[in-house]
Amino acid sequence: MIEIVALRSAENGGAVLAECVLTGDDVEQTGGKPRRRRSFMLLPEFYRELGLKKGPLGREAFMELAEADEKSRAFFAGERLLGYASNSSGQITYKLRRRGFSAAAAEFAGIRLAASGEIDERRDAVRMAERLAASGKGRIRIMGQLAARSYGPDAMAAASEYLGTVDFPEICAGVIKKKWGAFPEDPDARKKAVAALMRLGFSSEDIRGAVRRR
Repeated sequence: MIEIVALRSAENGGAVLAECVLTGDDVEQTGGKPRRRRSFMLLPEFYRELGLKKGPLGREAFMELAEADEKSRAFFAGERLLGYASNSSGQITYKLRRRGFSAAAAEFAGIRLAASGEIDERRDAVRMAERLAASGKGRIRIMGQLAARSYGPDAMAAASEYLGTVDFPEICAGVIKKKWGAFPEDPDARKKAVAALMRLGFSSEDIRGAVRRR
């Protein structure tokens, strides 16, 4: 038998905690762990959809409750991750999967966080592009790092638009001055310098423009 014995507010009012008691064969519904009491965390929309109230709970309703619990916990885990650093929806999904959440729960959390405005991929992608450009990275390297963080098409387009306003030859010239003082004259040294600059994401055009400026 499965019975809801208490319903109370949680997460500062952002969720409902359902306390259930399991007896007899239903104890094994917790994944084989012999627990007679279990708490379920629910986002408000799941609480409303399930129409929960105190009393007995059928097997099908119990499984729906367990699914809603995992999705809700994934959402709150995603919020905590965002408290440490900006993440794309794809990054949040990946990190939650690494933490043991199912694909469905992790994807739900990523989508829900983006829909609620807690993830703003366009803003975050542009901010990251700004930081990388300021640290002496070229456009190619910056776009590659954004792609590696799983930013979506809209965010990538916003970052690309911003990077179109950046003077990369000037940034490249600053890198040259910092690393070599002046661009090397020796052919072998020049090749090594060009290779190093290209690894930083500068194009051949950026490098030529930087050399002309010094």
